[in-house]
Amino acid sequence: MIWVLLLFVVLAVVGALLVSKSMTVRVIAVGAAVLAAGTYWIIGKPGMSDQPLERRVADLEKRSADPEQAAQMRMDEVIALLKGRAEKNPKDPAPHFSLAQLYDILGKPTDGQIEYQDGLRRAPEFAKRMEQLDKLSSEQLAEALQKGEMQTDEVIGLLEYRSWMDPADPAARLSLAGLYEQINRPEQARMSYEAALARQPDNPVALAKMAGIMFRSAGQLTPEIAAMYRKAYAKDPANPSVGIMVALDEWNQGRHPEAEKMWADILARMPPNDPLRTMYGVIRQRFAPAAGAAPGPAGPPAKQD
Repeated sequence: MIWVLLLFVVLAVVGALLVSKSMTVRVIAVGAAVLAAGTYWIIGKPGMSDQPLERRVADLEKRSADPEQAAQMRMDEVIALLKGRAEKNPKDPAPHFSLAQLYDILGKPTDGQIEYQDGLRRAPEFAKRMEQLDKLSSEQLAEALQKGEMQTDEVIGLLEYRSWMDPADPAARLSLAGLYEQINRPEQARMSYEAALARQPDNPVALAKMAGIMFRSAGQLTPEIAAMYRKAYAKDPANPSVGIMVALDEWNQGRHPEAEKMWADILARMPPNDPLRTMYGVIRQRFAPAAGAAPGPAGPPAKQD
């Protein structure tokens, strides 16, 4: 508790006053003692609850109700808010599931797994349903979804469940991100790719897909996005869509002959009807027009496979 820590501070200060012969040390010690005592009475007295934390969570609840303020909340504030909700409503699994996702993005899969399992214990029916669905193969799941025997949200729940059964494996997170892209939820797809990268930072699929989402959102190839494409390309140089973007980075850095050669090599390996040829054409027209060519029309960057 806070007062225990402050008690140790006061004891340390008293020790410094008794032992030290330096006037400077004594002045600093007295100042620290005053600060500790003031903090002690502001934060709470022995035997009382941590009132400042309760007030802080209440303030965060008010801010979370305003979309603009909620968007400006720091990650530590969101975590404090969710922990406060979990403590206030011990039977509610939702805060634990949300905390699990946040910890996953922060690269703390162990903490995330603990929170997810806490959520499962508070949702026994959901846990039982996930155990049943987990026995189905990927083909059976796809068929059930196509026939309408399963809802999309149920598949999402299953992929979340599978990702926490083996927190070190990014496969379920990648599948979840792909599903989010299919149903046009780019922000959730991005969060899932971030979670996959938290588990495996060099995964080329997650890097390329994450870079693609960021590129379409930014409308330009920023240094951060280019670095992700290059990292993915280093792991999987056979991926033509990633190679096209790495060549664009070469172009942006003024290395036009190198970029042209990369594009030519990639195109030479593509079938005539490959959809990536369309992607290449849009990229060239908008971001790297050949000498004498007019810039392409405005619009969102092409979607990459």
